[in-house]
Amino acid sequence: MQALQDEAERQAAEVARLHATTPPQLYAKDLDAFEAALAERDAETAREADLLVVQQKRAGRGGGAGGKVGLIALFLLFFFTLRCCKGG
Repeated sequence: MQALQDEAERQAAEVARLHATTPPQLYAKDLDAFEAALAERDAETAREADLLVVQQKRAGRGGGAGGKVGLIALFLLFFFTLRCCKGG
């Protein structure tokens, strides 16, 4: 029972905080969170692209189809990045 009361108090405090927050403040907070998530995704994409370049160079040294495999991997990264950005 105490846990429910504690949860009700936390929820009431959150509602009071939201009522005290102006729409521009909510927008700015959401925008900051979006920008942080976007920066993290961009950093992760850059790390993956760097890794693919290294893998492609290593695969190209072996001759044969290695360079093609690296190129395919780079294409797939590009494709999934576009798909991610479109929300699909």
